[in-house]
Amino acid sequence: EGLTLEEGDHIRAGRGTEVILRLKNDTFVHMDEDTELEITQLSGNESQGFLSRLKLLVGSILSDVKKNLPDTHSSFEVESGGVVCGVRGTVFEVAKTGDNVETTTHDGVVDVKSSQGTQSVKAGNSCTSSKSGGSSVHPSSAAMQARFQAWKKIRHHLAQKRAGKTGRSPKLGRSPSHGGGKGPGSGAPSHTGRGHR
Repeated sequence: EGLTLEEGDHIRAGRGTEVILRLKNDTFVHMDEDTELEITQLSGNESQGFLSRLKLLVGSILSDVKKNLPDTHSSFEVESGGVVCGVRGTVFEVAKTGDNVETTTHDGVVDVKSSQGTQSVKAGNSCTSSKSGGSSVHPSSAAMQARFQAWKKIRHHLAQKRAGKTGRSPKLGRSPSHGGGKGPGSGAPSHTGRGHR
């Protein structure tokens, strides 16, 4: 806890571990267990904002991105399996299993770009993409909607922790899109990992 990641770093959350990264300006990235990602871009800009791009190699991440990124000319993108998800301030998940990438939008809109074009995925919807096939948008599952509610509790806990109030950390559990059956708040141990400050 409290360590700093830099551009070019590689991080893996192992079995039974959840990691939360905190980026500048209250942007959070939650890594599920058995998830691996690379920080391909992480830098500030002249407008007190940030430019960041994460590459999801395997597993699932939930990103809670601060609103109004255009005000500081900031950008936040997640790339996985040839699919690039760009946002302007939203909560969304990206899960990669084999050649399939599933993007679920919990709040706001996510632009999902692939070789077949760009799909705008609104809150309450998921987009499934693969290298061999196209992309399809469909309503997100009840399990994914429950994860968003569980994330809100974790976000509240993080705010309480920063205010000096402690308590047992809630858990998000393994994403159903990540190929696991564990739901929100499942019994996997939680770990708050290092994050860029």
